[in-house]
Amino acid sequence: MPDAMAIEHNVDRALRLITITGPGGGIDAIADSAGRLLNDVSLGRDFSLLFLVPSSETPEPEDLMKMAELLGLVTARFDGRIAVVTPNVGQMTPAALLTTMVDDGSGSGRVRAFSSELSARAWVLKGGQPA
Repeated sequence: MPDAMAIEHNVDRALRLITITGPGGGIDAIADSAGRLLNDVSLGRDFSLLFLVPSSETPEPEDLMKMAELLGLVTARFDGRIAVVTPNVGQMTPAALLTTMVDDGSGSGRVRAFSSELSARAWVLKGGQPA
């Protein structure tokens, strides 16, 4: 039986897009989700990712570094754009800090935070060079 707190992956092979969503569950659920993604040999490097953060989830400060490490591993595994969507205004600053830390140190703009799923999806699917 699936865990009620499990984070789900929706893989759209035609769009080369992985959408990650779920009710939350804290850092353990995030680590489990990242591990499943990293170990899935059926997914090519050319996928982009869309992380939909539940509006009720606000990470504890000590979890931000763990989340940055996990997001860094996912960023190293996939070459496409990566968007973190945080619809709650109070989450935007931590999300922006997290994506800036993870953006491979080159300032490539490949990892970004958004407050709108629609804007994030359009940016991720645009691909190519970051604007």
